[in-house]
Amino acid sequence: MRLKNTVSRFLGGLATALIVSSSSLTALAAPQQMPDGSTFDPEYYAATNPDVVAVLGNSAQMMWAHYTACGKAEGRLPYAGAAIAAVPGFDAAYYATKYPDVVAVLGKDPAILQRHYLACGKAEGRFANAAEEQAAAAAAAQAAQSSVSPAYSLLLMINGERTGQGVKPVEWGYDLEYPTSIRVRELTEHFDTYRLDGTSFRTVLDKEDIRYVESYELITRADTAAEAFAHWNDDSFTHSFMIKGCYTKAAVSSYQCGSYTYWDVILIEAK
Repeated sequence: MRLKNTVSRFLGGLATALIVSSSSLTALAAPQQMPDGSTFDPEYYAATNPDVVAVLGNSAQMMWAHYTACGKAEGRLPYAGAAIAAVPGFDAAYYATKYPDVVAVLGKDPAILQRHYLACGKAEGRFANAAEEQAAAAAAAQAAQSSVSPAYSLLLMINGERTGQGVKPVEWGYDLEYPTSIRVRELTEHFDTYRLDGTSFRTVLDKEDIRYVESYELITRADTAAEAFAHWNDDSFTHSFMIKGCYTKAAVSSYQCGSYTYWDVILIEAK
């Protein structure tokens, strides 16, 4: 419905422009040279932009003021036969391919597509070219990433490395959240994969009755998730376990104690 309404408005303005650009334009006053050296025909502008006239009236001064303030940027023509000023970066071929709904109504004429972009498309969130679309996607991804918790962002980094190595990513193990939260606090007193009583970290899994075939623990001290990932990724031995294909689930916990932030990851091959 939105496209139908905006296209209807656009077509209405375009149809009016096409009508007055016919032989009837001979009745209009000759274009004038304005103080800035540009050419402008206030009568033509008023006739081709009835929406502007409805709000501002049709005085030459108001028509010129609107054109310089808004109309030029919107792709409105200053006089009959004037070419639409090119929009920097506008790619008509991209626009036609990306928005077949617009092409279905308006066709593929580059000037008309550009005018649609100026009059409607930009406000609707349409893109002028592929680079603009890619930049918007990157910005959206960055915004989404910034809203992710540090713990989950670390798992995303691990899964990114696993995928890059041709290994299936692990799922977030909700049942592993409590064990990792216990272990990360234990690290502040005894920084080792063995617990304070000398037993393996696996006993924290056994106590929670978590069923697994194989498991591994990653530990480190780092200021950020990215730094923690780099520690493990740069160590060939740890890296080999981080990307081990049998693991199917993992969870991450972090805990700040004093000037250090501790990180704990438990990966398991679930039964």
